[in-house]
Amino acid sequence: MEKCVENIIKAKRSNDVRELDELSNSFDYKVRRAVARNPNTSQETLNILQHDPSFNVAFIANIHAVEKIDLNDSLSSKNPCVMCEKDESTYNIECPNCRNDSYSRIIDGYIPFGKEKVRQAG
Repeated sequence: MEKCVENIIKAKRSNDVRELDELSNSFDYKVRRAVARNPNTSQETLNILQHDPSFNVAFIANIHAVEKIDLNDSLSSKNPCVMCEKDESTYNIECPNCRNDSYSRIIDGYIPFGKEKVRQAG
């Protein structure tokens, strides 16, 4: 957990495009979401994050990308966790949904695995 929080803080504070690109490949969606929120993230990285398997990440990346994509067709766009403005490094402390239901952020039947979409078993 400490490494994740460390990477979230890096993603929030960095002005190094290469470091942000590297952090955008994190397995943890909270790190990728922090990268998407950073104003120093390149448009190229944001364009990739717009297609992230975690809708939380895709939604934020789409807000900051110059070229928008249509994300409104997903039921997930109505999920309050997707639009949450809480700091990624304190989700599990501040939000009972994040603390109690780690699967509330697995969106549209996919789970994050690198940049691939992997169908959830069952």
